[in-house]
Amino acid sequence: MRKSGVCPKCGSKDLGVERDFRLPGREFLKIISCNKCKFVELYTIDNDERERKIRSGNIFLWSMMIIGFVIPIGVVLLFVI
Repeated sequence: MRKSGVCPKCGSKDLGVERDFRLPGREFLKIISCNKCKFVELYTIDNDERERKIRSGNIFLWSMMIIGFVIPIGVVLLFVI
């Protein structure tokens, strides 16, 4: 379905947009569905894309941790000064 652009179940060309999907356990997949019959196919992603997703998730977590430490310190300094 991904390459042909045609649903293997009903033959429709009305397909949804390919989206990212994540299973528990950090398994990243791509999902595409038929808008007519709602048939869904899942595809695994390549290693480069998997690494990019893991890296961007780690950057987000680290930035949230840093912001979580900086804001309280800034509030304390405002009250002290």
